[in-house]
Amino acid sequence: MLKVRLAALFVFIASICVGYFVYASETGGFGSARFSFSFGLDISGGTHLVYEIDTSALPPADIADSVESLRDVIERRVNLFGVSEPVVQVETKGFGAPSEREHRLIVELPGVTDLAEAKKTIGETPVLDFRTEKEGAREMLLVEGETEADVQEFFSPTALTGRFLENARVEFDHVTGEPYVSLRFTKEGGEIFAELTRENIGKYIAIYLDGVPISVPVVRDEIPNGQAQISGGFTLEEAKMLVGRLN
Repeated sequence: MLKVRLAALFVFIASICVGYFVYASETGGFGSARFSFSFGLDISGGTHLVYEIDTSALPPADIADSVESLRDVIERRVNLFGVSEPVVQVETKGFGAPSEREHRLIVELPGVTDLAEAKKTIGETPVLDFRTEKEGAREMLLVEGETEADVQEFFSPTALTGRFLENARVEFDHVTGEPYVSLRFTKEGGEIFAELTRENIGKYIAIYLDGVPISVPVVRDEIPNGQAQISGGFTLEEAKMLVGRLN
């Protein structure tokens, strides 16, 4: 009988502790939150998406970087939902060369139940565009402490978008050996780019992906041949990441 009473007392005390733990986590307890935890999809519900990544058109040497760049782009989009602890990861199956393996992108959004909206936001083609510096923006851009949101106010959209970009690739400076990003535009894109650079020498031209600036180079001269370089002390990994975002 004594053992039964002790067991019942133990269960009662444990229940009180668990109840307080949940209460403190959800409401801040008595004055301030002491605990913090989040629920996974199995408890809170949410959206689980799996995408097959088609790498058939990519050179084998570029597959790993391209897949990682895709994950990076999707992760930025997932952050738009404002969910707690989303999961964005790449799963690779199979053996042999990268081109012979299966690549999947897995996205988990705890608490997000609007499947159609999630698929629409995540599955849209990345939007690449080039924007020019507004009048008087250069001085403001040089002020320390500007946030990304502030910086976006200083650029105006142009006619040059990602559909005019033929390709981007990593190359190396013949003198310093440092990597830089080389851009090649289509014929029409090259004409637009030539006009933009001619009218903005000494100013910034910002490159945006999904509405977020990913590079803000300075125009040094008019570029009439439809080709451009983005340099800025990149590491090789940074240059590869930028190329993945642009292509």
